[in-house]
Amino acid sequence: MSNPNSGTRYERLVIRNATVINGRGTPPFGPVDILIEKDTITEIAAVDPISLNRAPPDWRRPEGDHEIDAAGMYVIPGIVNMHAHISFDDKCGPRGPEYAYKLSLAHGITTIRTCGFGTDEKLVEHRRLSDENEITAPRLVILGSWPAEVTTPEGAREAVKKLHDLGVDGIKIIPRPHVNKEILEVIAEEARKLGFPAGIAIHIPQYSELDALDASEAGGDMMMIEHTYGIPQAAIPGSQSLPPDYNYADELDRFRWSGKIWTEADQYPERVRGVLETLVRNGTAWDPTMVVYEANRDLQRARTFPWHEKYTVPQVWKQFEPSPGHH
Repeated sequence: MSNPNSGTRYERLVIRNATVINGRGTPPFGPVDILIEKDTITEIAAVDPISLNRAPPDWRRPEGDHEIDAAGMYVIPGIVNMHAHISFDDKCGPRGPEYAYKLSLAHGITTIRTCGFGTDEKLVEHRRLSDENEITAPRLVILGSWPAEVTTPEGAREAVKKLHDLGVDGIKIIPRPHVNKEILEVIAEEARKLGFPAGIAIHIPQYSELDALDASEAGGDMMMIEHTYGIPQAAIPGSQSLPPDYNYADELDRFRWSGKIWTEADQYPERVRGVLETLVRNGTAWDPTMVVYEANRDLQRARTFPWHEKYTVPQVWKQFEPSPGHH
């Protein structure tokens, strides 16, 4: 049976008797009462026996329009989905974005960082609607899709300006073979000058002449490495040992050899450590997205998770069926 109060916004919401994990590495503490006014936590009041005994005589526990008894439960900060693709076509079902937003919120995800492949203009509008509480959605951090047709430094500078004018928070780039270190440096320079709060996320394909060190040296603290690509390539002396018939566009080749390239890099632990230390020194972040690959370790287990029957829409099932045309 569904909760009649689910999805309702309250002017004043109180979560009572909760134990808080603040996400900063410190131990849990509680019980506390948490007062939320509209979309802001305005008070966290300790209500353990000692705190209540020490409270002034006129002190009262916060009250609200609605209360949730969280005794024996934990409250954590909102989870940030660091790598998501929001689709506006039929791949996610008839109410794709709306369903994805609400499903995310129901699982504690309060911020989504979109990584391209969507319609940037629509995402910018959804971000506005979310910020103004006109739609039920997490906060959206939008990385604008890099145009594949850009081949020159001048074109790169102009493309960065267009994305900035569009209002995106950052840039998601998958370097095509013609994107060299010079062009990447221009992208980072222009992005830093104009100001992109979410910086640049780079997915370095295995066919690229760039690696994680190139990206880090070009963008410094503006840059974030996506997935597992680019780091082992930077650590392996010379070229990675791929078979002559390897084809990055073949998804089986791409993912099968991703792990084997890391195995090769493991033969040079000092070089791997050196790459990672350089990223840290330059302020370059790394988002490995390992959770995406976890299902491949035991596909039968992943396909039979109990929540699929209720929450996985048919269009998403179809997208994950084996097919050379599906990523």
